Formats: sequence, structure tokens, C-alpha cells
Amino acid sequence: MKFELDLMDARREGELKAEEKGKQKLVKFLSSQKTAPSEIVAALVNVYQMTEKAAQEYVAEYLEANK
Repeated sequence: MKFELDLMDARREGELKAEEKGKQKLVKFLSSQKTAPSEIVAALVNVYQMTEKAAQEYVAEYLEANK
């Protein structure tokens, strides 16, 4: 039983890492295409079902880190 729970946790962690990489790639690509931040936020909301506030924060952090 413990082993099964550990496997489930590992799978969930792997899925979260893959989703995070997907978000990063999407934001990087759209930024490289000179897409407006509001449109990048909308893409994150639509693709990853993020809240608008979370998407705005994500984009702001990315843009700040990549100035």
C-alpha cells in the first residue's frame, strides 16, 4: 500500500514538472513573438486553466526574470 502511494506521488510530481515546463515554453515562445502580456495571460488561462490572477503573476515573474 505504501509503495502504491509513493508511485502515485511520484507520478503526480512528474506531471506537475511537465506542466510547469509546458507553461515556461508557452510563455517563452509567445514572448519571443512579441505577444502582448495580456494575450499571454489569456493563453495560460485557456490552456492550463489557471486563474487570471495566477497567470498574470506568472507572466510578470517571467518577464521580470528575462529583462
